[in-house]
Amino acid sequence: MNKSEFIEKIDQLVDAHFMESIKDHCISLFRSGAVETDNYEDNFRLPKNILTVVLEQTSRQYSPPISSGRFTKDWKDIKNLRKF
Repeated sequence: MNKSEFIEKIDQLVDAHFMESIKDHCISLFRSGAVETDNYEDNFRLPKNILTVVLEQTSRQYSPPISSGRFTKDWKDIKNLRKF
């Protein structure tokens, strides 16, 4: 895959619907009552904490299956990419 093909695929994955979904999920977690939002100052700590959880949950939707041996190379590549 060349760079332009890669960018085209990323654009398809990270579209306006994707971004709206991320934002909606963040708002849902904010409203969930899981944390005392009043205890946070007006800075980026709470938004970053919530965004961390949302992105972790979202990443599972894009990960290759763990149980399938045919994706072993993908998981090796993912492990390597995490180092950068």
